[in-house]
Amino acid sequence: MGDVDVISPDAIRMRLYKKAHPEEERVDYGKVWDWLTETGKHELVRKLTKERFAKSVARFVYIDQMNLTRRSRRPFLLTDRFKVAVYFHLDEETLLERHRRRSDKAAHISEAAVLVNHRKAEEPTEEEGFDLIINYYVDEHKRSLLSKCYTVKKGVSDVQKSIEILEFAMKMELEARDFYRESGDRVARDDVRRLLSRLAEWEESHHRFLKEQRDRLKSGAGWDASAIPLDESEARDILERPWKGRGVEPPLSEEASDFSVIRMALGMETDFRNFYLKAVANVNDPDGKAVLTKLADWEGEHQKIIDEQYRQLHQDFMAQMGFAPF
Repeated sequence: MGDVDVISPDAIRMRLYKKAHPEEERVDYGKVWDWLTETGKHELVRKLTKERFAKSVARFVYIDQMNLTRRSRRPFLLTDRFKVAVYFHLDEETLLERHRRRSDKAAHISEAAVLVNHRKAEEPTEEEGFDLIINYYVDEHKRSLLSKCYTVKKGVSDVQKSIEILEFAMKMELEARDFYRESGDRVARDDVRRLLSRLAEWEESHHRFLKEQRDRLKSGAGWDASAIPLDESEARDILERPWKGRGVEPPLSEEASDFSVIRMALGMETDFRNFYLKAVANVNDPDGKAVLTKLADWEGEHQKIIDEQYRQLHQDFMAQMGFAPF
């Protein structure tokens, strides 16, 4: 028994085909799909997928399949499982671009069919029975960005519930750290770059703090609400007019990228704060509530700092355009 069981209907399709055609060594996806269609075995693939999912005893079971509608997802929403949905918000241009990269499937699945499925997709909801919904969006550079994470915990122990919240939050903070580090390489203004560097450091420290709390829960020691708060009071120093004396202004075209990064950063921190506030409502332990509230407060402070930077960017932009004073 492993910690993770990845169930791939594509792998099941390939296994059925090779069992029926043992003499063939190299088989492409299109040939397998055509054979399944001709022999009417698509329903068998769905049946085998559901059976393996129901029997799996792994801690994490991942269904590598597009379950686009509520009806198609229903068989996998078992009451004794912690149910997570991962949903990618892609515009049609990005979707087709990524489809074309998959030469094995692009040759046999038409772009028209891809668009039909895209348009019938139904976003997963809490009402369906999901305990966690993870949404991915793409930025202007067509990169996936984690955002808007909601948790609704049912039927699990408070300790286990708390561990899962912390483990997800750890991943969330690391994604934010990586986003800030990568974005720092492509912004034009030094003050924005310094802010992103500081935010990356804070997210790293948040991750360490979360890990310490997670490890305590796993060891049976419980939450530590007396842990020394991370020193983010220095955050306010960033707002002491860091834009003064920064030298030559970058061109307006470069500042457009800075605007985009700051807007995304503000959205991320807002989502993180909402995540922690929602987690507070799903934890019964008073110390746990205190720790999660503290994390929400930290993210709220980040919101204020980023919002101030955004306002300054806007003010400078308007001044360069000749619209100041307002």
